[in-house]
Order: sequence, then structure tokens, then C-alpha cells
Amino acid sequence: MGAPGVDAVQWLQPVRPGDRLVVRAEAVNKRASRSRPEMGFVGFRFELRNQAGETVMTLAFSLMVARRSPLPAERREGERGRVRS
Repeated sequence: MGAPGVDAVQWLQPVRPGDRLVVRAEAVNKRASRSRPEMGFVGFRFELRNQAGETVMTLAFSLMVARRSPLPAERREGERGRVRS
């Protein structure tokens, strides 16, 4: 549905032709969109390792995703502690 962008990327070691790379992905956080309740954001962290087990790159980014069932407006407002007039 979209990607707001990359939060951080670090290249820690060079990657060479013939290297065998393994990626590990982890979902680190999630939150509902305030302006579009049918959507949410999921934060990910990726770690890329070479054949020696050395971390060669880390990447943190967020993706916009569809939510299964958005909360009704009354409940969302109550959870944030404010009521619209």
C-alpha cells in the first residue's frame, strides 16, 4: 500500500561476488494510521549476514498495510483520550 521511506541503513562490511548472504527480518512495531483508520504502519528491521556470519548491512523501514478491521470512530477517539465536537 506504500512505504514512507527508509529510516536507517548501514553498510558495515563489503559484499563481494560469490558471497553467500542470509537475511533476517523482524517486525519491530506497529501502529494504526491516525488519518486513515483502514491502514496501519509496520516497522521492520532487516539484518544481512555473509557466509562467515558477519553482519554486512542493517536496514530499518516502515510499510503501510491494510488493517483487518478498523475500530469504530468512537472507540478510536476514546483510546486517544479525546472526543471530537
